[in-house]
Amino acid sequence: MEENKTPLHQAIFNDVLDEYQAKAGESYEEVKNAVTAEYERRVRDYLKTDALWQGDTTPEQRKNLEAFKKKYESRGKLPKKPIKI
Repeated sequence: MEENKTPLHQAIFNDVLDEYQAKAGESYEEVKNAVTAEYERRVRDYLKTDALWQGDTTPEQRKNLEAFKKKYESRGKLPKKPIKI
């Protein structure tokens, strides 16, 4: 993962970080590569998409995602405003 890339699916990325157990003697690069690989695997497995990092999506895909969110918000499946904890 490049230093400037931000995960598109932050919750999945946080889960990977929380669950990852570094091995003795592992370098920063090895940990970063292992976490990145696991994050990408989970996103592809769970969501069946290749949109992994912010900026990976096309304008058409972002437009479709916004339409999808609005549709589900109107059905009451998603909160209209983000929930603050």
